[in-house]
Amino acid sequence: MKIVVSTLKKVLFWSYDRGTWQYDVLCVLILAFIFLTPNGPFRSSKAPAHISASSAAAQAGDRPPAANQRQESKDSKQQNQQASGRLAHTASNVVKPIHSRRQ
Repeated sequence: MKIVVSTLKKVLFWSYDRGTWQYDVLCVLILAFIFLTPNGPFRSSKAPAHISASSAAAQAGDRPPAANQRQESKDSKQQNQQASGRLAHTASNVVKPIHSRRQ
């Protein structure tokens, strides 16, 4: 019984040295979980937080499925562009003071 508790403690606290066969087994188990677990249980059935459920249902009902996919693609492109713009603006605000100090 002591051996089982000791082994569980070592596994839970990841106390095996790198390069040992126990470490390799733990890594393989983690990778197997990542790649072999079906993604169904991890999918969210809720609408995204920025869209209410009623408006999402109304939008989906107004267009055929292909149009919904195109709209989602456009929306994600717009969000990416907005995020890129904010990032560029923030980066320029950081770089300007640094650049002005050197001159």
